[in-house]
Amino acid sequence: MTSSSAFARGDVVTVEFPFADGAGSKDRPAVVVAGPSPYGDYTVVMISKERHVDGVSITRADFASGSLNTDSFVRVSRLFTVDGGTVIGKRGTLKLGTVARVNSMLCPMLGCKS
Repeated sequence: MTSSSAFARGDVVTVEFPFADGAGSKDRPAVVVAGPSPYGDYTVVMISKERHVDGVSITRADFASGSLNTDSFVRVSRLFTVDGGTVIGKRGTLKLGTVARVNSMLCPMLGCKS
């Protein structure tokens, strides 16, 4: 586990995601979209290798530092909060333009301004 003060908006981290049916979990990458909260929590969105309607395509070129092993999709509808102490590690940081693309899909869903 990693110190919760180490992450910022746009960081790609590895977290333990629960399966939708509640029958287990899987370590997978996610993008930090908010945090830390006063309690050290972060709001993240899941990254998947599979194409999805709610997905923002990302490639190695979308990273300011680090990368993922394969082209992927940020799933903005898979939003949840994690305790920063449970984040397994940091994989990289997205470029500001890529973060803006994620926000442009996420904010209408939440009613915020991108």
